[in-house]
Amino acid sequence: MATIACLIMMKNEQTLIEPWLLYHADLFGIDNLYVFDNGSTDAHSLAILEKYESQGLNVDRFFTTPSAYAHKGDIISLLVKSLDGLNKYDFFVPLDCDEFLMLRDPGSESGYTSSKDRIISYFDSIDADEGRILKVRENLTNVLGHAGLFKSAFSANTIYPRNSLVETDHGYQNATSSRAPGYREVDLAYAHFHYRPYEELIQVSREKLRMALTDGDMNNKVTLSNFKGRGSHLVEYFMNDAETYYGRFRHVPTGILLPELTERFSALGVPVPFSDFELPKETARNLVIDSIEHDWIQGWARDRTNPRQPLFTQLLLDNVPFVEMICDEPRADVMADGYETDQVGFRVRLPEVVLDGSSHTLSARDLEGNGIPLSLNNVMFQSIEVSADAFLPVRSHIDGVTDGGVEGWVLNGQDGDELKGGCSVILVNGSKVIAETVADLERQDVSTVLGGDPNCGFRFELPNDGVAGDLSLYVMPGMRPLHGSPFNLNGTASISTRDLPSELLVAAAGTPTLVAA
Repeated sequence: MATIACLIMMKNEQTLIEPWLLYHADLFGIDNLYVFDNGSTDAHSLAILEKYESQGLNVDRFFTTPSAYAHKGDIISLLVKSLDGLNKYDFFVPLDCDEFLMLRDPGSESGYTSSKDRIISYFDSIDADEGRILKVRENLTNVLGHAGLFKSAFSANTIYPRNSLVETDHGYQNATSSRAPGYREVDLAYAHFHYRPYEELIQVSREKLRMALTDGDMNNKVTLSNFKGRGSHLVEYFMNDAETYYGRFRHVPTGILLPELTERFSALGVPVPFSDFELPKETARNLVIDSIEHDWIQGWARDRTNPRQPLFTQLLLDNVPFVEMICDEPRADVMADGYETDQVGFRVRLPEVVLDGSSHTLSARDLEGNGIPLSLNNVMFQSIEVSADAFLPVRSHIDGVTDGGVEGWVLNGQDGDELKGGCSVILVNGSKVIAETVADLERQDVSTVLGGDPNCGFRFELPNDGVAGDLSLYVMPGMRPLHGSPFNLNGTASISTRDLPSELLVAAAGTPTLVAA
């Protein structure tokens, strides 16, 4: 019977790591699974690895940096060559944590099987000494929000017979053999749980893109749109908002059901990944605000009820209409991201009263008086606050997560003017505001170095559950991001500025942040 090693590199895979381990341990044996932990900080992922390591799982914790992830193909190649020296394995299967190996089976109801006996028997039918790299040509990608439904897609992933691998690339799609040229196509396939809830998808994509981009790069749409390196296929998720992302799954007429896979997960005591996720209720219309600069507001309008017709809307300040507009300015970038037309843009001037020093409320509605939500930085609001303060830069820093809370400080104002504390700060998880506070705690250390109001500190107590992935903090009004935002709840947000020398505190505060764009 063929002996098979299965190999992955992963980081912070809270949802998928245990189902992946149980599924492939059932196929190949727990002691034949090899996991490179690329620096996980999530408590659940760490606990799962420790649990199964005690049962025979092989875990390597040496390669923990983004640069190590960038060399994933080289690291997997080295492990395969090392294991070849043991003369223990006939085949090596490299996977990602969202991939589950299956076999194409025309005789089954779905056309695929996850049967251990059938999969091992298929490997037995392949001559490992032929030396050609095996090529898997089918990828069954999950349809989020439709449990058990998959779409067939092209795959080019590789599997390595014993004593053959010279090298493989980062995505395992191209590999060379020392024994025979070319590839042998096989009837294996992957159930690929690529599509996750939006917040989790962004978190996982950030982890992967950190091999080439900074968090600042990932928050800059211009930088992202020009990025062509490894992981560039993930850029589209940052360019769109959650509503656009979920829209691709709302109307799926056909697909492939895999009841046997569902039964396999049930037998293993774990649910099918993301099977309990329900798509959020669709927002038919909203205004996406790209920027508020001084007294100008710019963005585009989405109307899913009639996407080819420009939206006619009113903007209101303090519940009083100040402009009626047709959102029909050309926005090629929006159409390039998948919207049906480019005639969706708007740019209008706010009334001068927004600069009077008071706080004002901006909202939108259609001509029948129905409210239209406003989307700012992927967060949906029924209205947003605007004022002269919204157009001022901020000095800020997120100190980190300590004792179950997020701490930091923020000062509002122009260089040379008095820097003010008491700013309103919101805490966002994915696309949901989960807390808000006023930054008025005493931070004499900040005031001593930067000047201004010492009452500029804040602390958010984190909920006990329901928070995962990236957290973002913004100063309101204007939704201006704090320096160090976003950050991962399970990692170190940034260095603490408490008790730093003055020159380092100034550096940690970063460049003053202007309005959100």
